[in-house]
Amino acid sequence: MHTESHSQMMKRILPLVVAALVCLLQVPTSAAPAQPKAEYRDHIPYLAATISSDTTSLKGLAIKVGSTNEPAAICFDTELLRVSAGWTGGFVQGVNLMSRGQYPTNIGKIVFSSDVIPGWVVDGKFGDPRKDPYGPLPKEVAHYRGLFLNESVPVVAYTVANVEVMEQVKSAGGLFARTLEVGAHPSPFHVLVARVKEKPSITQAEAMKMAESGFDVWCEGLGAAAKWEVRGGHLYLILPPSKTVQNVSISLGKIEQREVGKAVASLKPLTRGGPARWPQTVTVKGSLGLNNSAYTVDTIPVPFENPYQADMLLAGVDFFKDGRAAVCTFHGDVWIVSGIDDKLQNVTWKRYAVGMYHALGLKIVEDKVYVLGRDQITRLHDSNNDGEADFYENFNNDVLITKNFHEFALDLHTDTKGDFYFAKAGPVNNGGRGFQQILPHHGTMMRVSKDGRKLDVVATGFRAPNGMGVGPNGELTTGENEGTWTPRCRINWVKGGGFYGVVDLAHKTPLPTYYDHPLCWLPKEVDNSGGGQVWVTSDKWGPLRGELLHTAYGTCSLYLVLKEQVNGLMQGGVVKLPLSFESGIMRARFNPKDGQLYLVGLKGWQTSAAKNGCFQRVRYTGKPLNLPRQLHAVKGGLSLEFSEPLDKELATDVQNYSLAEWNYIWSAAYGSPEISVKDKADLKPGDKGGTEWTKDQMVIKQRDTLAVKSAKLSADGKTVFLEVPDLLPAMQVQLKYNLETTAGAVIRQEIYHTIHALGAARN
Repeated sequence: MHTESHSQMMKRILPLVVAALVCLLQVPTSAAPAQPKAEYRDHIPYLAATISSDTTSLKGLAIKVGSTNEPAAICFDTELLRVSAGWTGGFVQGVNLMSRGQYPTNIGKIVFSSDVIPGWVVDGKFGDPRKDPYGPLPKEVAHYRGLFLNESVPVVAYTVANVEVMEQVKSAGGLFARTLEVGAHPSPFHVLVARVKEKPSITQAEAMKMAESGFDVWCEGLGAAAKWEVRGGHLYLILPPSKTVQNVSISLGKIEQREVGKAVASLKPLTRGGPARWPQTVTVKGSLGLNNSAYTVDTIPVPFENPYQADMLLAGVDFFKDGRAAVCTFHGDVWIVSGIDDKLQNVTWKRYAVGMYHALGLKIVEDKVYVLGRDQITRLHDSNNDGEADFYENFNNDVLITKNFHEFALDLHTDTKGDFYFAKAGPVNNGGRGFQQILPHHGTMMRVSKDGRKLDVVATGFRAPNGMGVGPNGELTTGENEGTWTPRCRINWVKGGGFYGVVDLAHKTPLPTYYDHPLCWLPKEVDNSGGGQVWVTSDKWGPLRGELLHTAYGTCSLYLVLKEQVNGLMQGGVVKLPLSFESGIMRARFNPKDGQLYLVGLKGWQTSAAKNGCFQRVRYTGKPLNLPRQLHAVKGGLSLEFSEPLDKELATDVQNYSLAEWNYIWSAAYGSPEISVKDKADLKPGDKGGTEWTKDQMVIKQRDTLAVKSAKLSADGKTVFLEVPDLLPAMQVQLKYNLETTAGAVIRQEIYHTIHALGAARN
């Protein structure tokens, strides 16, 4: 009988013990490594961004063109219509969208690339036809139309000399096949292929061995007649004039075999949509707010945990006619939210579109979704009605951009004519002070015509207007954030041709020496980072119809704007609605079905937000409003009208009011101290050569306290006049009061407003 030795027994048992311990401790072994967690970019077929891949495409599309086992990708430049690079081994690096200057870069080995030059040449006219190396090519030369998603690799569509072109790139075995479908064209086209070593023109018959450039090239569809030209260190395929559609395929890489005479399939079947990519939905149960005041906040949970690892920083919202919502995210998704009713018990989120470049605005027009990105306004189409967009149409991409991290395109609205409006931030330096390279569209409000064909600048001088509004009569407003030439946040009442404070971004000659007045300034405790505005257009939202609301992204607050016009200038202030929100609200829309206000927001820079995103409803309950409705600054005092009658004893007691005012200093420095209105201090930035405030200067708070001499209440009990003999025009006025209505409701509030001019004294 064989007896097992101790050493033999240990050799047999030890591996079993180790395996058991590994299991218990959940420690992965080297033989079975832990699988990496799927990321957002694993669930999208493309990503629009400024892409760095050998060269930089300011408006690039990184497109997956390989398989799971053989990953590969290309970058398509939508401004120059060039395939700027192709690489094997991966897609693009993930990027923190709150970073300061990082951009997606290729993962893997670049097989071919090109310089920053036009991808197509008509009639042999080489060179860049643009006046400056920014923005899209002239439309008559070439124009990006959009991106088709289908069951395989996306198809890019564009025009060259008004001739329709479609393009798809696929990769396998390290070989890239670039398929082109080109409409009939009377002139020859040169198609940019790749950067190569200089050599004379070559014919297809010479086999196109480009070994010194690292790859071979072959063309199907033109047969032996295919001609090539090397110019400026780049290889071009020459497409001869044709009276019919041309279907050709250009192969790049290590070509072992050439299938001469092989037919190139049409790309048109790939433009009709395909099977749904994101069939899984997320259903959530909402919660209703307490009905103990005029307005309450209902919450629709945001699916932060979702099948696609999508970040849910919500940045835009609007509604279809049937009451469903479309919500866009900073990372470039659009989700359709259905089941929005009174109870919010079964609300379903369905992913509709992906990959857009910093989607910070959304508008629905005739039930079509328009999304504002940094690169363009995209109009989304669902051609096969499967609940997912399959054509990402370029509605307008005329906006000029650079690589600056901060020059976001912000919010999206339409006016009664159907024209679109959005705001464009300035190219702020890292750290927030000063600016990098400035282009004509930086720091502007822009308008795009109803048909998408024309973009023009409405007003200038904005630093970082994270949101705007368009009123029912064409009124234009924006928010604004403190910074260079912006002493505090402000709400702008915008007029065509106006200049709103930032001299570097004025785009005027000579440079302005003063600015157009805002509707009001906002101290940091009210709003340290402004959002957008919304006009109350619903009859179902209580007594505030026709009023203007402001969203404070930084303080997660919603404000009623009290406005008046004096001597031709709009002025006014804000009072906070007694509501709280889960994240930095910045976009707001009324739902045409239920007439209530819906807001979305996110957590990023300079916000007190608790959650990364929020989708919440402000619902009117029918309870008394208990808010001021009008504020008038006149010679000798302030007139304040409330929604409900006030307790007379409290309203006429001057001890229940406190009033202060102060100014800011408009300068090239970041922000401003608070200075006295009465003393008119001549304070200038004293740091870094007079371009920055010192720390001691920035803590100055010279607020002038004003005495309320008397308080008189109107016969109906709703309007109180505060007699303030020393009241002066001021950039910032703070009014606090502690009152009650005749029904016993406490009204303890603050109004922060701006007085440009005092109106005529009232009896």
